[in-house]
Amino acid sequence: MVHKILCVAEKPSIAKAVANHLGGGHVPARNAPGLPWLKNYEFPYTFPAPWGSCTVCMTSVAGHLNSQDFDPRFRSWQSCNPGELFDAPI
Repeated sequence: MVHKILCVAEKPSIAKAVANHLGGGHVPARNAPGLPWLKNYEFPYTFPAPWGSCTVCMTSVAGHLNSQDFDPRFRSWQSCNPGELFDAPI
């Protein structure tokens, strides 16, 4: 089974640079649906064990959050399982 890995950069230029570096040169970009300035770069990459051969999708975020924060029980690295942050209210 080939693993699919999602990598998210803070800026589009960093996503492009990392994808091209890990992808061995020029990695073609696809526009994210509805966001023509946001690109997705997909390429094969072999990670060390235990992952091995994977398909990587490199993308980036857009915009800024200036006034939102997690509930206090989610604000420390040791306060929760990181997976809980995907569903945590902000």
